[in-house]
Amino acid sequence: MNKPKTRSLEVTEASENNLKKVSVSIPHNSLTVITGVSGSGKSSLAYDVIFKESQRRFLESFSSYSRQYIGKLEKPEVKSISGLQAALAINQKASVANPRSTVGTMSGIYDYLRLLFARTGIVHCVHCHQIIKNKKTDRCENCGTVYPEIQAKLFSFNATYGACPHCKGLGITEQIDPEKLIADPNKTLREGALVPTTPTGYIVYSQVRVDELDKVCRAHGFSVDIPWTELTEDQQKVVMYGSDRIKILFGKHSLESRLKWKGITAKPREEAYYKGMIPIMGEILHRDRNDNILRFASTFTCNACHGSRLRPEALSVFIDGKNISELSQMPLSELYEFLNHLTHTISDQEVTDHILLHAIKRLEYLQLLGLDYLSLSRKSTTLSGGEAQRIRLASQVGSGLQGILYILDEPSIGLHPRDNKRLLKVLQSLRDNGNTLLVVEHDEETIKSADYLIDIGPKAGIHGGEVIYQGDTFKLLNNKNNYPGSLTASTISIDADKRVSKISRAGDGFLSIRGAFKHNLKNIDVDFMLNAFNVVTGVSGAGKSTLVHHVLV
Repeated sequence: MNKPKTRSLEVTEASENNLKKVSVSIPHNSLTVITGVSGSGKSSLAYDVIFKESQRRFLESFSSYSRQYIGKLEKPEVKSISGLQAALAINQKASVANPRSTVGTMSGIYDYLRLLFARTGIVHCVHCHQIIKNKKTDRCENCGTVYPEIQAKLFSFNATYGACPHCKGLGITEQIDPEKLIADPNKTLREGALVPTTPTGYIVYSQVRVDELDKVCRAHGFSVDIPWTELTEDQQKVVMYGSDRIKILFGKHSLESRLKWKGITAKPREEAYYKGMIPIMGEILHRDRNDNILRFASTFTCNACHGSRLRPEALSVFIDGKNISELSQMPLSELYEFLNHLTHTISDQEVTDHILLHAIKRLEYLQLLGLDYLSLSRKSTTLSGGEAQRIRLASQVGSGLQGILYILDEPSIGLHPRDNKRLLKVLQSLRDNGNTLLVVEHDEETIKSADYLIDIGPKAGIHGGEVIYQGDTFKLLNNKNNYPGSLTASTISIDADKRVSKISRAGDGFLSIRGAFKHNLKNIDVDFMLNAFNVVTGVSGAGKSTLVHHVLV
């Protein structure tokens, strides 16, 4: 006989970390918020007890042979847990430090675009630009160019089939940076303007001495006795990239020093055209990558794919005049409008229903979560923890999973109040789809929107770890006197018009920033008051972090 399904998650006597035999009942298919002061034990309950036990039970379902490779997960300190659903944690950790990960790959939208271009894209020859009507042909009829079969993997920069062969799908290449070779631009080459110049006059990596380099320079109308800053761009390129005008002698020792050698017969010095420092160093960089050469290297946008990461054939496939790279660089709000327009122009209903509408739906959720300013090409390594968490959340809402326990860690962090309301709509949508949400949160609006509230406290550390209250949120707020240990009840007001008292300071002068234009900042002027509390606010993506972290700091 089948047991009836439990309607709640029951945790009995959890003692993990500073929790003091905590017992809670969390209703299924609800939005439950765990709140309390920092360090009271909220995350211990959500992550170290509930999520950890879900993970452990999942791993226990594997065979003993498989488990020996996975490792063992210890049982959390809890008497019992019943009614536990499969759990997914969507926390604030920054996305994996993988240079191949982007907003598009994290959200899954780029996968839909790849399918869309493979099914409906118009293919142009990379050489003669003629439209290739047969996508399965291996040759362009007009010019005979061999062409790959148009498949979804052609548009993947993480597959060798579609990745740019020059940068291997990274969009960037590691090259010798000429700027890092300059020690003092006010000095001459003879005086040591270049970093690799030795006291004896030999320039490491150029394989020549200064006096030999001077012969090359004079063949181009200048000398090694002119300050670097006074050389023209073409003259500097001669030093950096070489010349084929005259042959010179290679080697680090002058004729005079070689004549002084005893017991050694000096071999004739090699005579050849000057190769230049950058080509020689580039060969060493790609061959050895030792610490000495790496100090002169920087990353640059790939010259072959111009940062798109894709091979030329993938970039010559268009939908409504745009290739997949151009769509990936659009802000999500513009991409949403573009794809919406396609629903009226694409005749293949199967493509619309199974590809296009799914991509549009995920874009809707990303915009609801205040991420409309991002682009699919944005590297995940540049995202904040809050941005990465909201992208994962949007992908989960779009997945249509049911019966899942989602655990989130302060998803409102970094959000403007306008965007916070949108976040709550997404969380409620996830709940309404048949899932249970457990949210660790301090935000007042999120707390008030909870179906069920668990207040952990009364204080932090060893002075916390107790359940002060669990139940309906407004029952707590309307009966504050009954729960004197609840800081949540004493600090959150039912009155929406409650204001924080203002105690301002006169300050001591200003720190002024003029003409800031980093990222999306548009030549702005800002004054920060010294010895005072300054707040930078605005909607998500407005440029707050750019101003503070990339300009001010």
